[in-house]
Amino acid sequence: MKCSGIILAGGRGSRLGEPKPLLKISGQTMLEKVCTALSEVASEIVVSTSSQLKDAIMELNLSEKAGVDVMVVVDLQLGCRGPLRGIVSSLPHVSGEACFLLASDMPYISSKLLRTLASRLSERDCVTPVWPDGTIEPLASVFRLRALKLISSILCSLGRRRPGDLVRGARGAFFQAVSELPSEEARGLVNVNTSGDFSGSAGYEVRGEVKSSFEAKLNESIGYLPPPHRYLGFWPALSAEIDGDYGTAASIYESEASMYLKIKLIHLARHALRDAAWCWSKAGDRQRAEKAEARARSLELKLHASFGKGVKGLSPRG
Repeated sequence: MKCSGIILAGGRGSRLGEPKPLLKISGQTMLEKVCTALSEVASEIVVSTSSQLKDAIMELNLSEKAGVDVMVVVDLQLGCRGPLRGIVSSLPHVSGEACFLLASDMPYISSKLLRTLASRLSERDCVTPVWPDGTIEPLASVFRLRALKLISSILCSLGRRRPGDLVRGARGAFFQAVSELPSEEARGLVNVNTSGDFSGSAGYEVRGEVKSSFEAKLNESIGYLPPPHRYLGFWPALSAEIDGDYGTAASIYESEASMYLKIKLIHLARHALRDAAWCWSKAGDRQRAEKAEARARSLELKLHASFGKGVKGLSPRG
């Protein structure tokens, strides 16, 4: 299976004093480390960055160091923001059957982990790691390229920005339990947020109930959106939201959240509840909006608490 890869390298690194992709660990920038690991499983790589960082990244000569074609692209001015903008800006430049999505602040990610994820893809739309507490890593995942292009283009046209929505939009997804990975592979999912994370000894013990990998069929074909009463999921909710039927959309988002909670995907349940709260607000139902937001906030606090005191390099994101 031919794989390509996209590395998102737009991080400012305000807490670290300089842009995160260019920070050096053991003589190499974080971007170089991620690119090296990815080059062992991908035949072509696109680095998405800002106009301010492009020249500095070009000077790294990533193609020469990685031994594969590495293209550096500046994010386009699109309707979406954040990581999704970088992904959509990069997709015209990649080919193959599958595409990795990686953040540039995971310098310890290994080619072995990437191979593990790719081996689980099969006919599914995506494979993403899931921590014991139900946090997923959409920016350390692999997608079927055709599905990624379709899902991301729709989300971007609607102004979405969360990379986790790419997983919510997948028909079939495989969630690789971090607790089943060898310690060195799990260590690769730790992102660098402070200078204290540079040593590579950042902890990754996370409390939670997700102990085993599993598959979930999250949506039917997005080429056909069935009426809400026939199927409750991300795309019908989004369709109702687009049509201005905010009450229906909010109800479906809440059902989507309940589905995620049943399979312990607290991360995605939180996002679905945030969408429900927004739609209830647009529908003029302040009480339900506040209730949905309170539930989302409760899940967020649960995620942060699950990382435990003193654990470095981890935070729920995406």
